[in-house]
Amino acid sequence: MKPGEHASLPVARYLRPEEAAVPFRSRPELYELLRSCTCTGHAAVQLVTGDGGAGKTRLALRLGDELAANGWQPLWVPRGSERDAVRAVHTVGQPCVLVVDYAETRSDLAGMLDDVAADQNGPDLRTVLLARSAGEWWQQLLAGAEGPTAELLEARAPVMLGPVRAAGGPQ
Repeated sequence: MKPGEHASLPVARYLRPEEAAVPFRSRPELYELLRSCTCTGHAAVQLVTGDGGAGKTRLALRLGDELAANGWQPLWVPRGSERDAVRAVHTVGQPCVLVVDYAETRSDLAGMLDDVAADQNGPDLRTVLLARSAGEWWQQLLAGAEGPTAELLEARAPVMLGPVRAAGGPQ
């Protein structure tokens, strides 16, 4: 880009994961999530936690790319659309992975997860929850969940992202 070209676009946008200004560096958590998403069963839920900037969103974007190459459709759930998510999966009509960024801030997350657990007629469905921690909000979600929803939430331990390690490079 030449000086003055696209001056109205903020430079900080290149820090956003979807810009992919920095190449994705493979990490073992990606393979753990791929195994979790391609397991047998109709529905599954996986919580991914990590500090701000740890790479949760970037990891979920790569997970979506990998799954899309195998016939899955990644669907990012916009804030306020949690209760429409399962209906969207039915509209797509193929296996889907729902990605909920900032899950700890979603007021209707429990309702969405109840819908995921109750859905037995649609395509296979995986839900990936991205959050900074599995703190009080997660404990409240677990405590309030019943039946199939509780089983989905308790089936997998949270994946915790740490720093990306480069072999032989600075940490």
